[in-house]
Amino acid sequence: MAKNPTGDDPSAGVPFVDSDGDQHFAGTNIWCEGALFRLGPPTVVTIATGVATITTGFVALAAETSTADQLDTLTLAGVQDGDVVLLIADAGDTITVDDASINLGAASRAIAPGGSLQLRYDGAESQWTELTFVAGADNV
Repeated sequence: MAKNPTGDDPSAGVPFVDSDGDQHFAGTNIWCEGALFRLGPPTVVTIATGVATITTGFVALAAETSTADQLDTLTLAGVQDGDVVLLIADAGDTITVDDASINLGAASRAIAPGGSLQLRYDGAESQWTELTFVAGADNV
């Protein structure tokens, strides 16, 4: 039975199993149902002067104007060593992520529709580090 991201018990502060056997984790963006690891819908964040301030781990980046933009800085309040985020481009947008404050495997990464960039926060370096990158969908 499909569930919303908060499951049957949105007040639960720890992982729990609901009445029909699905496992859920507390939170609004991530849960496990059966054998699937689900992120739920992404939170759309508009880039403002090169900065995206995020509050969740699954983010659709929207261009500030037009359909293309550059992300220079990713900000997350309370970020901790090992935190992981998955970035995608909002529908119809292409977002170029710059290597200046985000440790990428290249000078920049352009996330096109269907693409993604997964980052992990490195507390020792005080920066985001690239884990995986997919430029865009192969059928776009």
